[in-house]
Amino acid sequence: MKLLLVGLVLLSLPLHAIEISRNVSPNVVHIGDVVHFNIQASYDADVSLVSVPEADDFEGVSFRSKTIVKNKGAEKLQLTLQYSLSFFNTGIQRIPSLNVVFKRGEDLLTFALPATPVRIDALLSDDPYETVKLEGLLDPFSVQISWEQYRRIVLYSSGLIILILVAGFYALRWIRSRRQCVVVPLDLRSAAQKALDELDELQALQYIEKHQVKHYYLELTDILKRYFSVLCEAPISEMTSTESLLVLEQALSPKTMGTIREFFELSDLVKFAKFSPDGQAHVRSFQAVKGVIEEEVT
Repeated sequence: MKLLLVGLVLLSLPLHAIEISRNVSPNVVHIGDVVHFNIQASYDADVSLVSVPEADDFEGVSFRSKTIVKNKGAEKLQLTLQYSLSFFNTGIQRIPSLNVVFKRGEDLLTFALPATPVRIDALLSDDPYETVKLEGLLDPFSVQISWEQYRRIVLYSSGLIILILVAGFYALRWIRSRRQCVVVPLDLRSAAQKALDELDELQALQYIEKHQVKHYYLELTDILKRYFSVLCEAPISEMTSTESLLVLEQALSPKTMGTIREFFELSDLVKFAKFSPDGQAHVRSFQAVKGVIEEEVT
């Protein structure tokens, strides 16, 4: 319901506040050549840029570089996003659909750019001078050999094949004789202790310091959902945030539900709207998840 209200607010924004377009040059290239994909946008001064497509958004495309150019025009701000890409499959390839997110006041406005087709040709062209080099090569089946030579070739080839098979047989026996039984230790930790250990491991990965904010919130949300999946004996890990809240509100206190609801809202903004919170918000989110788990333990 909240997302529906946000969508209605976005539709009420003046459409002329933001103008956005895209182009690709050239749209016919060879395998491995650089393709320049540009996104141009002009918007009013009271509109701010929230997020732009990153390398991991170009699925199936070899990402080379990204350049952001901002200029202040006479009436509007001008934004140019310049991407350098490459393809390594022939035929009609596509630059995937991408999202550019702006913010005006408290409202987010997401522009979805449709997929852009690019034709990729093979390195060799249809020029006859490139194929003439293949003419006149010796046909291996036209070589004349004597029966004695043929018999020796067959004999030597058969002996080599038998030798390879015997060597492979004894190598396999040796590998099997050295194979050891691997004993997997039983995890005797409680669900809460396991979740707290996973939080420590997540913090050690330093996603925030590496500017991988989306991965950080994905892992943080998964840890919390896995914990409540065990605690509530329900498949919460496979549910959306809204579905999870409907299940959890039947088992948790209003105070805990308020904390979880606030965390889910921020996490969904980061994961789906590419919202980038400040550093203190990351700390509060981590402490909120950890506090919920520790509170349920006590």
